[in-house]
Amino acid sequence: MGTKVRWHVVVLALAASPLLGDELFLKGGGRVTGEIVGETEETMTVDIGAGNMTVQKSAVVRIERSASPLQQYRAQAAMLAPEDVEGWRNLGRSAEGQGLTMQAREAFTKVKAVLPDDPEANKVLGLVLLDGHWITEKESFTARGFVFFEDEWMMPAEREAILGERQAREEADRQALDAQIAADQAEQAEQEAREEAENDIWTGPLDNLDEIPAYGGNYGYVPTYWPSQPGNLPGSARLPARRRE
Repeated sequence: MGTKVRWHVVVLALAASPLLGDELFLKGGGRVTGEIVGETEETMTVDIGAGNMTVQKSAVVRIERSASPLQQYRAQAAMLAPEDVEGWRNLGRSAEGQGLTMQAREAFTKVKAVLPDDPEANKVLGLVLLDGHWITEKESFTARGFVFFEDEWMMPAEREAILGERQAREEADRQALDAQIAADQAEQAEQEAREEAENDIWTGPLDNLDEIPAYGGNYGYVPTYWPSQPGNLPGSARLPARRRE
């Protein structure tokens, strides 16, 4: 995916965000919403809640400034005392409802600091309750004997079954390949033996033509007598030609 395509994807995703605030309307119909936190001669830096985004001024058609939920969150957070549990809880709920995930976690972290066992705060922070303690999901799986294998939590027996089945398939494939190679080699050896037998030429003396062996196919060279009928010999015997010295 090229840079231009990725840019449009980001812009469309931001345009669908529930955030309202400083809006930068871009050429081509896209827009970036957040809080303008920096500016140079060529670029503008926009805090979109999950981080900063740099926008080229040449791509901006117009800007509409207003207070965004992010700005409102920060203003309210600045007025809350660290021990104001309900104030942070309500602010966290408001941030979560407006898609400010990072800010919601920040607010509920304040709640957990005062109330370590608060169920709502712990769940927002991704913790689970195990044996009376709030721990991470990874810690809970590990404590219960699970292992993480191929992007999934499972019991060790399940993992061993998967590995065993995979190893069995690989061994079967290897044996099948070895058998095929052996069969190919045997066929090649048989073919070479046939060709060698067919090309074998009698080089003995020709003093007595009546006793020159004839080639009898699978029976090799067999005695024959001149003139003999090939049909009387196994495998259609023939009189071989004498190899030139």
